[in-house]
Amino acid sequence: MVEIGSTEAVQIGDEEDEPQIQNNQSGLFGASYNLAHVIIGAGVVGMPFAFSKTGLIAGLILMAYVGYLTDKSLRILVDLAAFHPSLRTKVSIIMKLLPPSRLGN
Repeated sequence: MVEIGSTEAVQIGDEEDEPQIQNNQSGLFGASYNLAHVIIGAGVVGMPFAFSKTGLIAGLILMAYVGYLTDKSLRILVDLAAFHPSLRTKVSIIMKLLPPSRLGN
């Protein structure tokens, strides 16, 4: 019996079963599909609410503005990663740009 909080490994199933190793890496198509799925899913939930609060014309203007800001911020991140090869993750960028007092250190 394994107690809660124990670090003892528990094997479920027959002891004869070989553990299966699953490759969780995704290719460019899979990553792009996942990103599009997340963006479209958030849009389906958020867009009707946003348009109901702003109206059609203001909603379209705001949607175009947010799209521009999103494109600009992604380009800044890509350019920063190309200029500074050591900054490949968002965490490394934040650690470099913010002073330690802002990070809680």
